Amino acid sequence: MKVGVVGNPRYPDLKAVLEHVALQAPTRGIDLYSEERLGRFWPREVPRFDGVELDALLTFGGDGTLLRGARLCAGHEIPILGVNLGRLGRWEEALAESRDVCAIRERALGADRPDALVSRREVAVGLGWLGRWADALTEYRRVAAARERVLGADHPDTLASRNDEAHCLEQLGHGQEAAELYRRVAAVRQRRAAGGR
Repeated sequence: MKVGVVGNPRYPDLKAVLEHVALQAPTRGIDLYSEERLGRFWPREVPRFDGVELDALLTFGGDGTLLRGARLCAGHEIPILGVNLGRLGRWEEALAESRDVCAIRERALGADRPDALVSRREVAVGLGWLGRWADALTEYRRVAAARERVLGADHPDTLASRNDEAHCLEQLGHGQEAAELYRRVAAVRQRRAAGGR
């Protein structure tokens, strides 16, 4: 598996993280490729990923690093795993960047693609952290409706989205509606666990 790595050199933990990644990758059949500016942080030489068809991308830094990784992958269906090395709760900034990543993924992949829907959910999470639950509910419902349309009502990702929606309803003081939705999700999960459809 070919995995690209993007990172923010301003994070003091980056060198230790990349040393660990370089140690573990070969034991898991992973070939690492790096952006040029990370060369001095690796314990050994890691080739650049320019022109390499990657299977996945890891980003180490903050939300800006994740956004940069999404831009680098625009137009390619490459899963991105963002590892946040930051320690500050800058939710307004994170929300703005989440919206940017979501817009890029929706343009590049299509609004109903799984990676784009993950990004749409991250927008909802940011809104929730800011206490903007009515706005978060709108986004959670968009994700749930799209997942239901694309994956089906009983798909685990759709059920997780409905759980997000119920949590949001609970935060808004709609306890009865939230409880009903939680019950519906639980019933489907129990039926699936018992081998039913």
